[in-house]
This record gives sequence, structure tokens and C-alpha cells, in this order.
Amino acid sequence: MAPVTHPGAARATWSLARQTYANLFSDHPEPLRAMQLDAYINEVKGRHLRNLALQERRLRNARQHDLEELEQLQSERRKKREKQLEAAAKMCERYKEEEWDFDPAQFGFEFSIEQIEEKVAWFQALRLGCEYPQQYAKYIGNKILKCERMGLNPEDYTDPADFERKVAWRRSDLLLVGVQVAL
Repeated sequence: MAPVTHPGAARATWSLARQTYANLFSDHPEPLRAMQLDAYINEVKGRHLRNLALQERRLRNARQHDLEELEQLQSERRKKREKQLEAAAKMCERYKEEEWDFDPAQFGFEFSIEQIEEKVAWFQALRLGCEYPQQYAKYIGNKILKCERMGLNPEDYTDPADFERKVAWRRSDLLLVGVQVAL
């Protein structure tokens, strides 16, 4: 098996050869000296440089193949995780309809209740016809679900002392995510 080289080995070999053979053509003018030196190095080290170029190309191809395989595995893992999160969210909705307590760990889910509630809020946003369901789920819906889970009134979740600001905040957030409201 050929020794594994790093991608800059050919450049390093050229550099070392230029230093080693620098005095060979010192009596020639500079442009001619550089051409003769390169030709001499190519003649003396040509086979070695071609082997290095071949090894470098193989390394690049192997790296590219590994990167493609990694991206595919990561994509599959993300899809599987998303399916599991959707299943947990649907189960959470079903349990909420039946007014049962939902413990994701009991069913083997490794998601936090907040992650599941955000996905439930995303489902709700889709049913509401939100223009931006992901933003609704992240910034509004999951906070409402958290309040419900904790037994709090979602309207009291913000500063109750400033009712006008609370109404304006709620209206602007709902409009931001594409829900038409009349508060």
C-alpha cells in the first residue's frame, strides 16, 4: 500500500527540489534559469510528482465520497427525528383532547415537552391558515400551550399591569405571523 500523503505534498516536493537544485543553473539569466530548473526537477522528480498527484486525487475523491455519505446519513437522521417529533406532537394533542397527562419519555420519545408543544403549535398554525406557521409556533403558540400546561392564563403571561401594551403586542405578533385578528 502506498504511503498516505497530504494534499500539499506535491507543492512541498517542488519547493524542496527548487531549494536543493537552486545552484544548478546559476550562470543562466533569470527567466531561462527558472524554466531550466523546472524542467530539470520535472525530469528528476517527475515519476514521484505524478504518483503524488494520483494519490492526492484519490484522497480528494475519497473525501468527497465520505462527505456525500455523511450528508446522506445526516439527512436521514433529520427526517427520522422530524417524523418522531410529529408522532410525539400528534400523541400529545390526542392526550390533551382526552385530558390525560402526557409524558413523552413513557413512550420512548427523547424530546422535551417544549419541543413537542412547539410542534403542536405548528400544527395549530397550519389549521389556522397562518402565513408563517413556524414563526407562530415558535413565538406565540408554544407560549400559549406552556401557559395551559402550567395552569396559567395565557393573557396574564405578559405584563398584566399594562393592558394596552399587551393587546398591541399580541396583535402585532399575530399579524407578524399572518393571522388576521380583531382584538
